[in-house]
Amino acid sequence: MKAMQVFMTEMLLCDALSLADEGLSIFYVLPTENLRNVMVHERLDRLLLSVPYYKSQSSKELRKIEGIPDTDSVGLKAFGSKGIMLFVGSNSKVPFLYFPADCVIIDEYDRCDQENLSMADDRLMASDYKLKRLASAPTVEGFGIDAEYAKTDQRRWMVKCEHCGKWNEVDFFKCVVREVADRQYALIDEEWTEECGRDV
Repeated sequence: MKAMQVFMTEMLLCDALSLADEGLSIFYVLPTENLRNVMVHERLDRLLLSVPYYKSQSSKELRKIEGIPDTDSVGLKAFGSKGIMLFVGSNSKVPFLYFPADCVIIDEYDRCDQENLSMADDRLMASDYKLKRLASAPTVEGFGIDAEYAKTDQRRWMVKCEHCGKWNEVDFFKCVVREVADRQYALIDEEWTEECGRDV
C-alpha cells in the first residue's frame, strides 16, 4: 500500500530493469493500455535514454551485435542479452493468456480490471522464480491492495531519522504536520523556514 505520488512506479521500473538484466521475463500490468502507453513513453523510455547503463542494455546496436531480434515496441521491451518486459493494460484479457513470466508487477492494483488480474498468477506457473509485486494507493477497505496487504505479515516502511536515530513510519500526518484545529495543520518542525536550506 502506498500514498499517491511517492515515485513507486519509478521504483517498480528499476526493479523490473534489474530483474530483466538478470535474464528474467517481466509481466508489468497497469490499469489501461492508454496508461501503459503514457507510462512507457514518459517514464520508461526516458530512463532507457538517460541512464548510460540502461541505454547500453536496451540499445538496438547491442541486440544486433548479440544476434537478438529487435523487439522494441511500446508494450514489449528487450533488455540485456536475455531479459524481456511486457507492459500491458489490465483492460485487455489477451496478454493474460500467453506470456510466460518470472515476475508479475501490478501497478495501481486497485484501478486494474480485477477479473483479468485473477489470471496474472498463471503467467508465473513455468517460472523457477515466481516473483510478484503489487502496488497501489488503497481505495476501499477490504478490497484490492488493502485485501492483499491483509494477507501479508503487514510490515511497514520505516525510515531512520538522521538526527535522533529513531525509526519512523513515513506518515505525513505523524512526521511532518500536526493538527492544531479542525483541518488546520502546523509543521512539527517549528524551526524550519523556506530559507533554511534543509528539508522539514
